[in-house]
Amino acid sequence: MLLPALLAVLAFGAVVASAAQAATAEGPFYKITGTRLLEGKTKEVTSKLKTGDTFRIENEIGVKVECRGESAVKGAKLLGSTGASSSTGEATLEFTECETAYVTRESSCDQDLGTIKTAALKVELGYTDSARTGDIAVVFVPVKGRLFGTLTIPTSGSCEATELPLEGDLAGLIESGHKLVTVGSEPAQSKTLEIHYPGKSEAFFEAGGKLTDTKTVLSDGPDFLPIGGLALEAGGAEWGVFT
Repeated sequence: MLLPALLAVLAFGAVVASAAQAATAEGPFYKITGTRLLEGKTKEVTSKLKTGDTFRIENEIGVKVECRGESAVKGAKLLGSTGASSSTGEATLEFTECETAYVTRESSCDQDLGTIKTAALKVELGYTDSARTGDIAVVFVPVKGRLFGTLTIPTSGSCEATELPLEGDLAGLIESGHKLVTVGSEPAQSKTLEIHYPGKSEAFFEAGGKLTDTKTVLSDGPDFLPIGGLALEAGGAEWGVFT
C-alpha cells in the first residue's frame, strides 16, 4: 500500500510534495455531501459488521470470543471540527450473537454469551505518522478511565464464571470505496466507510495545530487482538474523511 539520475529527481519531488501535504494538512476531518462538518455540528451514524465478517477477540491464554453481529447504540454521532484539529465522535458499541470457546491447562469452555456492550467511547480521527502523512486511523477511547468493556462468561456446564475487563483503546484504519484513506490521496466520498483493525498501532491526534500520540492496544494483561471490521453509514449521505 504503502527507483538512476532521473529517478533521483522524481524521488526528490515526491519528498517535497509530501512535505507540502504535511504542512497544509488539517484534521483529519469529516465531509458530509462535500462540506466539512464544522465545530458545533453533528451527524448521527449507524454501524454494522462488514459483509462476511465476524468480530473476534483472542488472547494468549486460549480465550476466544466471536460475535456475528454488531451495531452502534442509537445516538452514535460524528462531531465536527474547525482548522487544524482532528474530528471526533461518540459511540457505544454492541456486539451480538457472541459465543466463547477457550482451552487452557486448567479448563475448557464453549457457550453462547449473547451480547457484549462497550463503555461509552470517544471516537478520534488521527494520523498514523507524526509527519501528518500516511493512512488515517480512527481510535475508540473510553470516555472515562481505561475500561473499554467487560467480557462476562457465566457458569454453565464446563464453563467457570469469568470476568475479563478489557482495558485500553481500539484502533482501526479507514477505507472508503474499499481503498485506504491516505493523506493526499483520499478516495471520493462514499455512502459507506469501513474500519478494519490491524492490531497494535500508534495514532497522532491534532488539536490547535499540535499533535499528541497514543499507542493503542486493547488488553486484559495478555493482548487481546480484535479481528473483523465495521461498516459505517451517515443516514444515507455521501461522506468521507479528509485532511
